[in-house]
Amino acid sequence: MVRAIRRRAIAPIALGMVLLLVGAASPGTSHQHHPTKLTALNADEYDHFSTSVATDGDTIVVGAPGDDDGGDGAGSAYVFVRTREGWERSAKLTASDAEEQDSFGGSVAIDGDTIVVGARHDDDAGLSSGSAYVFVRTREGWEQSAKLTASDAEEQDSFGSVAIDGDTIVVGAFAKRNAAGRIGGAVYMFARASGGWVQSAEFLLYDTTTDDYLGISVAIDGDTIVAGAPSLDFFDGSPGAVYVYARTSMGWADSAILTTFDGGPWDSFGESVAVSGATIVVGAATEDAESAYVFTRSRSGWDESAKLTASDSEEQDSFGGSVAIDGDTIVVGAWGDDDAGDGAGSVYVFARARSRWVESGKLTAPDASASDFFGSQVAAAGGMILVSASGDDDGGSSSGAAYAFGTNTK
Repeated sequence: MVRAIRRRAIAPIALGMVLLLVGAASPGTSHQHHPTKLTALNADEYDHFSTSVATDGDTIVVGAPGDDDGGDGAGSAYVFVRTREGWERSAKLTASDAEEQDSFGGSVAIDGDTIVVGARHDDDAGLSSGSAYVFVRTREGWEQSAKLTASDAEEQDSFGSVAIDGDTIVVGAFAKRNAAGRIGGAVYMFARASGGWVQSAEFLLYDTTTDDYLGISVAIDGDTIVAGAPSLDFFDGSPGAVYVYARTSMGWADSAILTTFDGGPWDSFGESVAVSGATIVVGAATEDAESAYVFTRSRSGWDESAKLTASDSEEQDSFGGSVAIDGDTIVVGAWGDDDAGDGAGSVYVFARARSRWVESGKLTAPDASASDFFGSQVAAAGGMILVSASGDDDGGSSSGAAYAFGTNTK
């Protein structure tokens, strides 16, 4: 297989404004074993609240791509803030130009006073070309400040996997077709500029002969961007790979391709990714893999330093389907775990002990039931762990919920 990556520079993005507020949730407190359960206001069946989750400081963002406020499946995202009493629902975000089946909220990210929300099925450049919306916190609340689209947007790109750090937004378009007509995928970088956000770089896999899905997962920390390509075929089958991009004085450049020593066919290595400082975590959640890999930056590049598995692993647990890292803590979701019923789900926590990672706990929902898919997405920051359960049925079938473990009050 011949691999090639190219970068493009391009044009500024159009702006828009929106603000929607909702009432506060009932206050409550919790500790690690008694989490706070977050739900949508006026939750409805198939909202899939918590399909995506993100947290930073005293703010949580939860995507609900099945919400129907702007039309069937238009989607929304909820913002929760931490108070002395607990987590309170403070805002509901929707797109200024919401339409049916946009799936706004399928991916969310937050850094400080900026939230990014992906809408993979937005149709501005054709069916499911995709877009991402930027919201900023003001004295009045959260206002939509930009709508991001790809410079070369086409139908079925599914542009909308999002990540943010500082003045950089990353958006993956995992279904972007390459020159060979295959689904190679793409990753786009946007830089904050006066008056908005400007697309500053684009990376594509354009000479491959397989469907690679680059950008189905993306993460950023400082000068490092990580993007998964879980179907990339270096060997027999599709074990997957992860691309690492580094910021240089000339802009963003591809710097490494991560694979595993024990990769096998259809491992889906890169289905989930996370990065913090000199550590990258990569999930591989298929039945034959069920693991998460840790890579550490060295003078010569990125070295595989650990392979994480569950102490009580079983087939079809989907361990590695989601990953997060916060300092010396790694969180790995296993949404297929059946301890409380088929697909109830669980989450494993690993702690750094010198040069090793040790399993330190297993989290489950206190009201777990079958098909909750607890752990399908995870986030971690400031000692708190946020876990999705998009199949939770409290507000109707698959209305969804999220659980906040750890420090839940100021």
